[in-house]
Amino acid sequence: MTHTSFTRRARILAWGACLTLAALPFLAALSLWQGGLSEAQMREAFAHVTAPADLARSAIWLFRLEAAICFALVCWTFYLLYEWLEACGRGEAFQPDTAGYALRLGRVLLGLALLNVVGRTVIILALTWNNPPGQRSLAIGLEGADIMLLLAASVLTLFGWIQAEAARIAAENEGFV
Repeated sequence: MTHTSFTRRARILAWGACLTLAALPFLAALSLWQGGLSEAQMREAFAHVTAPADLARSAIWLFRLEAAICFALVCWTFYLLYEWLEACGRGEAFQPDTAGYALRLGRVLLGLALLNVVGRTVIILALTWNNPPGQRSLAIGLEGADIMLLLAASVLTLFGWIQAEAARIAAENEGFV
């Protein structure tokens, strides 16, 4: 394998993704230790929603479940990023497996963006479920972060398709030689 500036950068970025992946559980534990995922944090995150003084337990558990699923998807994202960059660092940028990492990374980011939109909607509905009729709320919306995740997912998926096509062409060219 030749050590090009591309492979060196890919290895450096792979180490960064690996270190981030290793730090995520500690950061999550620190957040929980400081009161993360509490009822107070949920009220702060959804301050714009008129919720009753006594929240339904289902709303609190939905909030925690969404956070846990998002955390798992973020960990999976950094794992796929590490694997993709590690393969590129080995000089395997135009291999079908490497393209598969980019495609899966795009799909995971798409899932994360959709979970944010749907999760927020379901939590708002659960928060207002105990309100009197006429004061319940169903709010569906896209925030800037959701749009950026959708954009990143689209770009990575497109790049994965391009990388897969490049791998196919490289394999075809090797057959001619």
